Amino acid sequence: MELETLLVVAMFASFMGLLLLGFPVAWVLAGTGLLFALAGHVLVEQFDANL
Repeated sequence: MELETLLVVAMFASFMGLLLLGFPVAWVLAGTGLLFALAGHVLVEQFDANL
């Protein structure tokens, strides 16, 4: 499985999991967006990932 696909599945799964735990939608959207944006930045800058 490619790294892009893995990140998409992980983002969706974490988003749905946090919503099912009862966290507010706005906080979950903002949190997962920032977390995966940071992860993507680190993967590209530090590990030369081809996203």
